[in-house]
Amino acid sequence: GLPYWLEGDDRWIIDGELRIHGTGSEDYFNCGWYALKGRLNGPEALPSHGFPVYGIADGTMRAAAFRWHYGDPVPFAGSMDFAIEHGEVNRHIADYRSAVYWYACR
Repeated sequence: GLPYWLEGDDRWIIDGELRIHGTGSEDYFNCGWYALKGRLNGPEALPSHGFPVYGIADGTMRAAAFRWHYGDPVPFAGSMDFAIEHGEVNRHIADYRSAVYWYACR
């Protein structure tokens, strides 16, 4: 089956306001339409985004995804909160982990 937890929307609250409401985790990682043949059938990565881990191991669907914002930075003045729903309408059980790298000139 498909990993429906990839259907969770990404949401960006920037400086206290919802500024970006995405359409799905797979879209955020630039792998939209992953369910179509030939789209995301296994691990795949490019320099700016990808799923270097994608498949079933020990009967469990596993994925690791990344995205660098080189060409599309998200500016903020004081605060940023980024979250992804756990599947459609935030109702799928999944184990999520994340890391964020942030660079600033001051």
